[in-house]
Amino acid sequence: MEPKSATILDDRKLLKQIVSDGKRQDAMYRPGPYWEEKTKNAVRELTRQGMGNFRGSENGAGNSFTDNILVDIRSVNNFGLHSIFSYLLRKIFPFNRLFDHQVKLTDAYSREAVKRANEKLSQDVRLHGLLDKYQINFETTRGGCGSFLEIRGKELSHHYLELLWTLDHLVSLVPVTQHTKFMEIGGGFGTNVHLLAELFGVRKFLYLDIAPNLYVGTQYLKSFYGESVIDYSLAKGSSITFSKNSDLEIFCLLPHQIQNVGDVIDVFHNAHSFVEMPRYVVQNYAGFIKKFMSSGQGQVSLVSYDSFDSNTTFNPDLLPSFFGGEVKQQSIETLVGEGKMFSYAIQL
Repeated sequence: MEPKSATILDDRKLLKQIVSDGKRQDAMYRPGPYWEEKTKNAVRELTRQGMGNFRGSENGAGNSFTDNILVDIRSVNNFGLHSIFSYLLRKIFPFNRLFDHQVKLTDAYSREAVKRANEKLSQDVRLHGLLDKYQINFETTRGGCGSFLEIRGKELSHHYLELLWTLDHLVSLVPVTQHTKFMEIGGGFGTNVHLLAELFGVRKFLYLDIAPNLYVGTQYLKSFYGESVIDYSLAKGSSITFSKNSDLEIFCLLPHQIQNVGDVIDVFHNAHSFVEMPRYVVQNYAGFIKKFMSSGQGQVSLVSYDSFDSNTTFNPDLLPSFFGGEVKQQSIETLVGEGKMFSYAIQL
C-alpha cells in the first residue's frame, strides 16, 4: 500500500486531549516510574517542535520509544526545574555557544557511527536474506530518521530492519495472516503496525500506548493510512469492535480503553515495555488479554532485552507467568549492532 501523504501533521487539540485524559486515569493506566519523566519531557518537546522531525537528532519527543539518535541532552530536559537549566544552555551566552559546539561535534561522531554500522550491515548475509524475502516498497525514514542504510536503491531505517528481523522470527511461532486481529501494547511509534499491514497483510489492529507516545504513533500512522486510523478522539467512550469487513482499521487507544474492547483478538504482542511497567500493571493487562482471546486459539508474543536492571525493570523470564499456557522461548541475535533479545510465544 502506497503512502497517502508524506506529511506528518500536528494536531494540538488531539495531543491536549490525550494528555489531559491520560492524567485523569487511575494509577493502573498511567505511566509508571520508568516512563513518568520521559512522558513529561515528550509533551514539552511535541509542543515546542511538533511532529515533523520527531525522529531527528534534535527532537527529544521520542526519546526511548523512537529511533532518534540523541545528540543534544537539552532536548530531554524540558520539564520542571530541568527546563530552566535547559533554557540557559540553549539561550544564554556563552553557555549556548559552548553547548552548540559540543552538539555539532557529537552529531559528527554519530554520523560516523551510522556509516560504520552500515558498512558492516550491508555485507550481512542475514540482511540480504531478509530483503530477498520481504519487498519493502514503502517509506521507512519519514519523520527525520537519521539512522538508515542505503541499499538496493532504497533508504531503509535500521529500526524497521531490526523489527522486521524480529517479526520474521516470531511469525514462525506465532503465525499472522490477513485475517488476524492483532493487538499491541507499547507500540512505539507504530512500526510493527506498519510492517504487519504492508508485508503480512494484517487489516485489524488495536494499538495501545501511554500519553503522549500514543499521539506520536497516531499521527505517524495517519500520514500513511489517513482515515483508516481511528484516533483517541473517535474511539473515546465507545465500545471498540472491528467492522465485519476487510477494510484496514487501526484503533489507537490509551491504556484505560482496554476496558472498552469488545472484540476477540487472535494475536497479542508486546516488545520490551512490559518489563518497564510495575508488575501489577502487567497482571491487569494480562487478565484482559486472556479474556479477549478465544479458548485455545489465542497467541501471545513477548520480546524483551537480554538483560535487566532491577532498579527500573524486572526479569523478562517472569513474563510468561502472567499468562500461563504453553510457552516456547527463543533467543534472537540482533541484526543491527551487537546483542540478543529473548522472545516468548504462548499458546493460550
